[in-house]
Amino acid sequence: MAQFLKKKVFSIGGRPELIVYDDIEQVFAATELIPSGERTIMPVHNASPFVRVFFFGGATACDIPVDVPSPAHTVFEADDVRIAADGALRFGAWFGRARTVVHRDSKVAVIVVPGLKGLNKDFISRYLFRPILDELLCGIGYIPLHAAGVTAGGGGCIIAGPAGSGKTSLLYGLIGNGFGFLADDRILIRKEPDTPVLMYSFSEYIRLAVNPRRPKRLISPPDAPVKRTGVRYVLFLQGPASGQKTELRPAGAAEAAAMLLHFVSRVPVNTDHAVRQKAFGMIGDILEHAKAFRLSGWGSRQHWVSLVSGLLRSDNER
Repeated sequence: MAQFLKKKVFSIGGRPELIVYDDIEQVFAATELIPSGERTIMPVHNASPFVRVFFFGGATACDIPVDVPSPAHTVFEADDVRIAADGALRFGAWFGRARTVVHRDSKVAVIVVPGLKGLNKDFISRYLFRPILDELLCGIGYIPLHAAGVTAGGGGCIIAGPAGSGKTSLLYGLIGNGFGFLADDRILIRKEPDTPVLMYSFSEYIRLAVNPRRPKRLISPPDAPVKRTGVRYVLFLQGPASGQKTELRPAGAAEAAAMLLHFVSRVPVNTDHAVRQKAFGMIGDILEHAKAFRLSGWGSRQHWVSLVSGLLRSDNER
């Protein structure tokens, strides 16, 4: 008997481009995505214009065979994660029986995680689902950046920085100060024919840290008033380690390009020369026109929001 799955549709830049199929709600919750549509359907195997992820985590997951061929070479490895590759196929093994297969050319991924209820959802989201999603998005022309984004005046502002540097706190404050929401944790950029490089809205929850020792709180973001826009500003957060004095200063184009390249999703860039070259070209195009700034030092969220709001608003008024 065929397995019925729930289908959830997602928009990128206002266009439906991603479908996630799941067999239990706990699987979908681990993705931390916000769907634009949902209904129960039968799995399909014919060609599709969408990126598709089949995500199994219920009792049937133990019965789904996903074999990793030999030989396959390791392309990423951490304490509990190993991702191997053999040609166009990418394979992963998590916690023994869990398996994944990604085929970029077909825009399809299968993720099998037996016993999902006992696993850490944040781990699944960051080390399993997101790298696989980034791999598929690269296959349809997007370059994923680990960054937040708001709309400011006639363009967008990319907010990049290492984990814990305050991206989400600043984003949340800017939204409350009247700036438009684009994305919290992943900015997608793409170059379309006869257009500059654009940044796209993506429907993920805002993951706000209320207490450093407790899990982040998931907040539904406001609807993005602008679904895609050119990049007008790039802001790098350097955090407390850069000094005690809060300082907002310009960054040169070459310096900013080198820094922004660091925030491109590591899995596709590390394993695909064509993706690396595309990312390098897009970032170069962005920094030819966008203004880049560094925000460093200690400071409350309110102070940072005030500084950045003043910069973006005063610049728009000129």
